[in-house]
Amino acid sequence: IIFTIVLSMIVMLLTDNKIFSLIKNQVWGNTAIWVFITIYSAVSYIWASGEVNRIFSVAPNNFTWTLTFLTAVHFLRYIILFVLLLFLVALIIYLYIWLFKNSILPIKENRSLFYFLKDFVFMLILIFILTFLISIPLIIEQNFDHIVHNVAIKADFSQYHSCQGNIFNDIEGIMFLSQDYVLLAKKNGAEGLIFLKEKCL
Repeated sequence: IIFTIVLSMIVMLLTDNKIFSLIKNQVWGNTAIWVFITIYSAVSYIWASGEVNRIFSVAPNNFTWTLTFLTAVHFLRYIILFVLLLFLVALIIYLYIWLFKNSILPIKENRSLFYFLKDFVFMLILIFILTFLISIPLIIEQNFDHIVHNVAIKADFSQYHSCQGNIFNDIEGIMFLSQDYVLLAKKNGAEGLIFLKEKCL
């Protein structure tokens, strides 16, 4: 349902839509738009909090920048995907019309054939690029945890501590939690990073 509402809003924003213009010029319409944005932002934040909790098994409020990053990702992904899909569909339709138009017009000169092939190859390259960009979220989804790990290490974890013990050697990062507990990020061979909750002594 949320996905459908988001797409409907995007269509109205990207086109000269009379319904959207009418809504936008009304006080209640502006209020409704901002309420929708607020609710969708809250949904994005809730999703981001759940992902942080799933990956690190600690309270999400410890990961300020990671939480912000994931909220923005969730908020924008449907918008970006829809725009790319819109361009791809429009380009494919245009390509079919262009091919049909050129198929009924005889190519009399080599120069015309050259420009025909050049335009055709150019459109195929554009379709390939758009298809690749649309596939990026699928690639990210397969490496999602690894990406979140790296964002958290760079943005929310620290390298400085005064904790004692062998467990604190060769760590990638440390985060101070409540009640003298810390979250450690350590290398785990080919599996990447593991996160351990330990007491700082």
